[in-house]
Formats: sequence, structure tokens, C-alpha cells
Amino acid sequence: MKNENAHIKQKSVNKNRDEDVILTLACNDAYAEYTMVLIFSIYSNRNPNRTYEIKLYANGITDENTQRIKNLTSHNFNVQVYNITKELQSLTAKGLSYHISIDTYTRFFIIDQLKEYKKIIYLDIDMIVCSDVGELFDMDLMNKAIGASSDSTLINGYTNNNIMHFTGRNIKFRDYFDNTLKLTKPDNYFQAGMLLIDIEKTLNKLPLDKALSLIETQFILADQDILNHVFNEDVTLINESWNTIAKQSKRSFTGYKILHYAMWKKPWLAPNTRFAHIWWKYAVKLNKIQPLHGLKFPLRYTTFKIPYAIILKIHSLFS
Repeated sequence: MKNENAHIKQKSVNKNRDEDVILTLACNDAYAEYTMVLIFSIYSNRNPNRTYEIKLYANGITDENTQRIKNLTSHNFNVQVYNITKELQSLTAKGLSYHISIDTYTRFFIIDQLKEYKKIIYLDIDMIVCSDVGELFDMDLMNKAIGASSDSTLINGYTNNNIMHFTGRNIKFRDYFDNTLKLTKPDNYFQAGMLLIDIEKTLNKLPLDKALSLIETQFILADQDILNHVFNEDVTLINESWNTIAKQSKRSFTGYKILHYAMWKKPWLAPNTRFAHIWWKYAVKLNKIQPLHGLKFPLRYTTFKIPYAIILKIHSLFS
């Protein structure tokens, strides 16, 4: 792990080595520092005897932030940044829904551009990794194209035939699953924030041109629904500990390996939200190595501490 001013030379990868862990991410410039925290958490929990290739596909990222991210390269831990802006701009004519960020479709371009690899991991950047992702990478997909964790909330919505309130419409889960997504196995509906992807099998069933054409269908949950529509019968379900949705788990829960802050209030904006302290733990450690200028650290996470006696004095004055 280098300091901010170090110049990192990108290392080449031997693509024939099965022990190399290939992990992909996607972000835009506004999320660069949050992505750095995620990468640092991956680094902190790595197996030092393996090689990790972190491939970040970024939209509109500055040269400064590109270099800062590359500075997270260390021994057997290589961080590469690829500019995906041009490819994403090509989607602007496809009638994207106003509530969907164009960046969410980056994963389709990632899969298409990594044809030379056998298998990759994809992670959303609003996550924190608390275990070695090499264990995830080594999982047997059992001849399926994709590995992912089930989305229990939406599956329960289907079971109970709940109603989704979406863009002024009331949509029944069961009708949406059966007639729009055309799911033959509703219990296989998965959350797409963490994906273990067999590249060849995935591209055989969902080549880039088909994926981009499905964007025009405007599924409610965008790329996640596209993936479920295509791979409903071609997914291996992975234990939800590898994609633990923070807002759905009790604060005392300890069985997570990857925490996913899939909620409106992200930990960097709302430090008191559930499991936010785990995210801040890594942010504080990284900040000592590579300053995170864009983060406003809560007082309890700063090195400056107010003596308790002074706090009592201030409290008595205001009282």
C-alpha cells in the first residue's frame, strides 16, 4: 500500500494462473473515495499468498483520483483503472428511466471487455468486505453462468403478493415476476450487488448487444431485473453472508462476510445507520495511509478527542 504521492507502475497479469483473484468494480468520480475504502477493505482481508487483480471501471474520473486509486496497489494486490465514459455515453439515446443512474449498466461492459478471463467477481461500491474474497472466487458455480445471493425481501414480496409503489403506479409483485420478468423460479430471484460470473457462459446467454437492447424494456430494478430475467434458471445461489444487506440485519448480527449498504442513507453520509461503524473503521485506517479529502469524519472517528471533564463543563454552562 503506497502513499499518495507514489508513482505506481501497473503490473501485468498472468491470465492462466487459476489462483489469481479477479475482482471488478464500477464508479463515477463522485464515488471515488468511497470506492477506495471498499478496495482497502478487500486488501485488508486478502490472503497474502495469493494475487488479486482489482479492475475498476470508472465514468468521468479525474486524473488525480485515478492516480490515488492506483496508489492502493501493493504486493500481489494490483489496482487498475479503466475509463468507461465513452461506452456509457452511448446509452443516453436508449430512453433510460430518470431514477436509474447510467453507471449501473457498467457491469455489462465489464463482462464484455473481460472475455479472456474464465471467471470474475463483481461488487457494488456501497459495500465493505470483511472476509477474504478469494473464498468467494473459488466457489463452484456448479455449471451455472452466475453465482449470487437471493433477494429475500423481493422473494417475500412475491410470496405474499405485496404491492410495489413505483413512479406513481401500484405494481403487484406476483404479476411483475410472472408476466414482466417471466421468472419460472421466483425463489431464484437474486440481488445483483455481488456476482460471481462465468464469463463464457454469461456472454453465451447475454452478449452485450442483447443486454443493451433489454435496457429499453425499462425493468423496475434495471440491470438487476435484466440479469434475473435472463439467468433465473442459470444461477447458483450463494449464502447471503456474502451479500448481507445492512438495513435488513440486526445490529448484533456477526455472520456477514460482505456488508452491502443498499439503502438511501449511505454510511459516509449517515454514520449512525446500521453497521456504518464497520465502514468507518476501514475509512479511518485508510485515511492514515492515504488522506481522504472528500470525507467529513464524524468527531468520534477523528484523532482529536475532547477530554470528558471539558465536555461536562460545557454541558453545565449551557444548562
